[in-house]
Amino acid sequence: MDCIHASGTGEQEFPFPSLEIYNSSGLLIYASTNPSRNVRMLQDLPSSLHGLQPIPEGTPLARLVEAIPKFEAKEKEILQAHRPAVVSVDLAGCEGCSVQAAALASNTNRLRIQSFDVLLIHVAQP
Repeated sequence: MDCIHASGTGEQEFPFPSLEIYNSSGLLIYASTNPSRNVRMLQDLPSSLHGLQPIPEGTPLARLVEAIPKFEAKEKEILQAHRPAVVSVDLAGCEGCSVQAAALASNTNRLRIQSFDVLLIHVAQP
């Protein structure tokens, strides 16, 4: 699947930058707002996933997909494939966001080849 880009709405609140990784069951196994840590995680995928357990209070991928209209349009494709998913949230003009976005851009093709879904949420400042 190609990367899906979505714009944030005023209804969802996201820290910036944010990186979330979901396992093939759609459970959140990684969540961080630390750009340096996120860059390392992206560069080391998939080996960086070993030993990560679902985060009990984590929002399931299905709920995230339903909350964002552009993702919801591809809901079946995203959820029924049972692939791990990388969700990156960034804010226009955010320096830490640009570092994470650059790391994601340089790793997206490799992640797609390794059967990861890559979901991008770009939020413009009002």
